[in-house]
Amino acid sequence: MSTGTDQAGSGQGAAEASDIRSARASSLKLNGHAMINNRPCKLVEVSRSSKSISVRGIDLFTSKNYAAEFPVDGSVDVPEIRRVDYQLVDIADDYVSLMADDGTTREDLSLPVNDTADDITAKFKSGESFLVTVLSAVGEEMIVGTKF
Repeated sequence: MSTGTDQAGSGQGAAEASDIRSARASSLKLNGHAMINNRPCKLVEVSRSSKSISVRGIDLFTSKNYAAEFPVDGSVDVPEIRRVDYQLVDIADDYVSLMADDGTTREDLSLPVNDTADDITAKFKSGESFLVTVLSAVGEEMIVGTKF
């Protein structure tokens, strides 16, 4: 049984099979990841009983809280999480232009709707050169931080 708490959802793309692997519920750990209510979550609470594993997770993209219970001997879907750093090239209309290490560019990501966007905008306006970290999982992507 899975439940969620109210917050805005992203409503973005469906996961591809290669973005999710199956794992034993007994292998779930604090700060690990699992799919809860078909959403990629970071596990912030894991408790075990003789028959079940109860978890609470925070959606990687919406920060929505979810809870679930799995049979100890059951399987759980675990999202493949990727983090990639890009050089910030430009910001236009809340969309960013990013350059990868190999020189390829992309312009399909918008600034996140959180404090990270304010940090990115301030650094960019001050002329700083920095990297942004893009988190991707199950067909969704979001800028989650900056680096020098």
